[in-house]
Amino acid sequence: MNRSSYLYWVKFGRKHQENQTFFYCQIIQAYADSKGIYGAPKITYVLRSKSIFCSISRVSKAMALLGIRSIVNKSFPKKISRMTEKEKALIVNLIKDLKITHLNQIWTTDITYIQTLHEGTFYLISYIDYFSKKVIAWGLFNDQKADKLVLVLKKL
Repeated sequence: MNRSSYLYWVKFGRKHQENQTFFYCQIIQAYADSKGIYGAPKITYVLRSKSIFCSISRVSKAMALLGIRSIVNKSFPKKISRMTEKEKALIVNLIKDLKITHLNQIWTTDITYIQTLHEGTFYLISYIDYFSKKVIAWGLFNDQKADKLVLVLKKL
């Protein structure tokens, strides 16, 4: 190795290496704080909030070099509605034009998907009073069939 190359490395290269190491440590810390969920865009946001200026591509390359990836959730199951657009428009308009003045005049239902890591997908079925916006009945099930909707309604 040339003496001038060594002196150049001592003057400039060592500082760059220390900065790189610090940068990698900050990425690992942000990744660990998010329990492995954050990807390059969110880690970049966290680093910028700590006044560490970097780009998404730089963080992405560093994550690939460190061998870490974000945990990507599966998308919700896609369901195809059997109703036509005209039928959907009629239902929305029926509720929209009504004057709601007291409790128990109109109830609406909501089905929420809850994805878990080990048990799979659960469905939270709830009935909501449209006037008060409060849940009046609910149930948690493994599937979202019509008999489950009726079962929650019978709890009332």
